[in-house]
Amino acid sequence: AAKTAGGNVRNLAGRASKARIEFGGLRGAIQGVIFALGVRQIVSLGSAYEQLELRINAVSGSSAEAAANMETIKGISDETGTSLATNASTFARLRIATRNLGIDSGRTANLVKTLNQSFVLGGTGASEARSAITQFSQGLASGRLQGDELRSILESAPLLAEQLAEQLGVTIGELRELG
Repeated sequence: AAKTAGGNVRNLAGRASKARIEFGGLRGAIQGVIFALGVRQIVSLGSAYEQLELRINAVSGSSAEAAANMETIKGISDETGTSLATNASTFARLRIATRNLGIDSGRTANLVKTLNQSFVLGGTGASEARSAITQFSQGLASGRLQGDELRSILESAPLLAEQLAEQLGVTIGELRELG
């Protein structure tokens, strides 16, 4: 009986060792998949960042200005706790819209920062902020903020609307009537 029990123990130990080896192989395979996915995501993030840089390069006068603009946008993102991608997109959109108005990159960056701060303080959601920025930049590009553009800002970005009204010397109600 002792001989049989000893054989059973050895058999059990052998099975446990085999299971450990097989589990170790499975663990290695899982780690490989996780590593590959991580590398893919890092490459994707790098590509997304390159796209942002290309957008900023396209609206900047030189590579030095583009680098400075990108650093400024990173700083705005850090300071306001907002997305770098969104801020770069907003900067590029506003830069295009305001270029003919004689507004330089520094003032455009300040506008991006002010918009972000008004959205954060006003509790504006990301999709509402994107919509307001789109409408605002379209209004700037056309030289008029009216109709849908103005309505979108009044509804989505009340603090921005208040700032616009204040700059124009009118009330929110009067601003609404102007549109």
